[in-house]
Amino acid sequence: MRGALRILHVLHSFPPYSRGGTERYVGELARAQVARGDDASVLHAVEAPEFAGAALDARAAIDARAAIDARAAIDARAAIDARAAIDAHAAIDAHAAIDAHAAVDEARVDGLRVLRVPAAPPLGGRALVDPALPGRRELLAALFARERADLVHVHHLHGLDLKLVSLARAAGSATVVSLHDHFASCARFFRVPASLEPCPDDQSRANCARCLERDAPGQFALLEGLLAERERVLHAELAAAGARLAVSPSQRRMLDAIPALRGLEFATVELPWAAVPPLSAARAPRGGVDLSIATWGGLVPGKGLAVLVEACALLPDPSRVDVHHYGDALDRAHADACRAAARGFRLELHGRFESAELALIAARHDLAVFPSLYVETHGYTVDEALGLGMPVLVSDRGAPPARIGARGAAFAAGDAVALSKLLRELVEQPRRLAALRAGAHAPPVTLAAHLARLDAVYARARALSASRPPA
Repeated sequence: MRGALRILHVLHSFPPYSRGGTERYVGELARAQVARGDDASVLHAVEAPEFAGAALDARAAIDARAAIDARAAIDARAAIDARAAIDAHAAIDAHAAIDAHAAVDEARVDGLRVLRVPAAPPLGGRALVDPALPGRRELLAALFARERADLVHVHHLHGLDLKLVSLARAAGSATVVSLHDHFASCARFFRVPASLEPCPDDQSRANCARCLERDAPGQFALLEGLLAERERVLHAELAAAGARLAVSPSQRRMLDAIPALRGLEFATVELPWAAVPPLSAARAPRGGVDLSIATWGGLVPGKGLAVLVEACALLPDPSRVDVHHYGDALDRAHADACRAAARGFRLELHGRFESAELALIAARHDLAVFPSLYVETHGYTVDEALGLGMPVLVSDRGAPPARIGARGAAFAAGDAVALSKLLRELVEQPRRLAALRAGAHAPPVTLAAHLARLDAVYARARALSASRPPA
């Protein structure tokens, strides 16, 4: 039996500032480790306006148009280092502005010790791609040295530093990196550009630079060069980690296919399924429709609500269904567009909800639909719906289809006609809906099983760390 470990989980954000899937997982994991005797803490970034030690408004102090003035920063006639040029002409040295307040803030969050540092300013998108950007590095190096963790488990780099693994190793800590999204190969996290069509595995660096140029107009040459450096640094950082973890088999296959990550070995440690509240309510009447549909999560275009709305509008009699979305409208223009497209049926956008309400949501509705256009690496909402006994329809991108089994069906992502066909079948054939409700889904991954897998990974990472000098 292994002894207690001092573990530091590091990620981009954490409650109460955000409550996404990665934040939820890290909180549950760290609390489980503490409960069994480990000393587990969380370190995360906080945007400057929310940081307890910051006395400035980062949105005013870090204006991308001032920090990166394309006309001043890059003279097309000059064959100079673009990064040096942009630094020399920066109207606002955002890092100097924020460093005056760069103390580490410590708090207790749901029983966990949580350390918070101010996030690296975005600088018009440069923080997504520039591994040489100064700011958090000295602060993080000192923090890692002070914490003296046996193991640093990195869950995300955004807002912190692309060289977190090197910083942790220099402090004598073993390292493990979990790749919860596609940030290792995409500075926009999802490998799905504005077109909402997934990028090919061998996406060119030039196309990536064009995608990022939306945040830094006129900066193509700079961004393309920084992307090359970002690829080099991230490959080296991942190679230096004691273990690199994919969170689903589908993500592992995708990582293995990306040329920029060639030569790296990834292990799959599937995430534990989301815990759901007990079903405390009987199924409620459907309010006069034949099929009441629920979906939940952040409301952004990539989650595909517009596809579901179009699919319902295509039904021979749309009034036989209604659609209910639960979750923050993170893109209000998209929310308005979905409302406008809901022709002939009722669409309700309920806004923010608490996890404890999921049992009531499941009782009110017949079917859960998650029409994501992203290549989901896991998808906790699918776990929740399955755990609550709901039939589930999902798009065919990423990890969710492998988990639904006979409890649901998958359709081509973005194909409203295909989704409408499935919905029509369920409206017109109630027995089909009942059969899905009775169907078996994939066996859930329990938190206990996940911890056991991680223990083995941690042991190997610590043994590797002991066998080689710090970075």
